[in-house]
Amino acid sequence: MSDVRPLMHAIQNRDTEAARAALARDASQATDPLPGGLSPLMFALYNGAQEIAELLRAYRPLSLHEAVALDDTPAVDAGVQPGDLITAVDGVSLLGLTMTEAVDMMRGPVGSEIIITVLREGVADPFDLSIIRDTIRVRAVRSRIEGNIVVLRLTTFN
Repeated sequence: MSDVRPLMHAIQNRDTEAARAALARDASQATDPLPGGLSPLMFALYNGAQEIAELLRAYRPLSLHEAVALDDTPAVDAGVQPGDLITAVDGVSLLGLTMTEAVDMMRGPVGSEIIITVLREGVADPFDLSIIRDTIRVRAVRSRIEGNIVVLRLTTFN
């Protein structure tokens, strides 16, 4: 496992040259999971670092698309987990597609069904999940109380 801090810092600051330098020192940073399990590509996309995201895509060996398992979404309700790789949508392979093209294939009318094919670490064969499309509302902050402590979970931030 590589030290991903230089790449994380570059993504947070949207510094493409620093990202390029970090990857030149250690290319495995492009695919090693970040703290919290998110891939560097997804971290870049969440942080609006589009140029760095495109740079990271060049390091992805098969152009499979990592599922984003956001709480209270149809995907999570259907069983999608962080780190799952989506290989096909409705039987159509995602290999070679950009993230935007893959997401476009998943969009559709609320209430309609989509079948995704998933690769999951620890599961020998790909499997299908049925998802019923719905409007996705991302809550940026979640909270709970544990004893005398308030726990805040930031799911996204800009």
